[in-house]
Amino acid sequence: MARKEELRKGKVQDIPLPVLSKGNWGEKISWEFIVSPEPPPRDLCTAVCCIVMYQNKLVLVRNKRGWEFPAGKIEQGEEPETAIRREIAEEAGAIIKKPQLFGHKKLTASEPMRRLDDVSFYPFPDSYVLFFHATAESIGDRPTGADVSEIMLVGYEEAEYLIAQGGQYTNVLEHLMNTGVIPVNQE
Repeated sequence: MARKEELRKGKVQDIPLPVLSKGNWGEKISWEFIVSPEPPPRDLCTAVCCIVMYQNKLVLVRNKRGWEFPAGKIEQGEEPETAIRREIAEEAGAIIKKPQLFGHKKLTASEPMRRLDDVSFYPFPDSYVLFFHATAESIGDRPTGADVSEIMLVGYEEAEYLIAQGGQYTNVLEHLMNTGVIPVNQE
């Protein structure tokens, strides 16, 4: 049991967790995307993201940063699976089936960072964004959340092109395709 807890925290040296990509958000935050079906410590998880399939297409939403996968923060006291269902409903008007955790983005800050509420701080130095994949049972034709201006259903290559800016999803779609989550015959 102790070894499993050490693995969850990324502390077992002889079993490295697979890192798909790394990057930075500005000068103060570095990140790495880690493939793991085990969640990091719940109290350090601050946000969720989901790669959603609907009728063999990927669901993208456009916000002020550009095209992304539906995502958002975990509200205080909210469970991650509840948060991802809520965010997908708000951003894409979609209802999803069985979200499956497949990885997380580990964010490491060089100094304590304030949350958007300007009152509290994110966990320091590390916090996590949980990544899920799911299939939507239904989807809206327009976003219901204030942060999203547009919803689009796209094939794999178009999704890769649209989300390439910023690199925060580098190798994530390829990993899901290689593991059979996203059908190989995506356009």
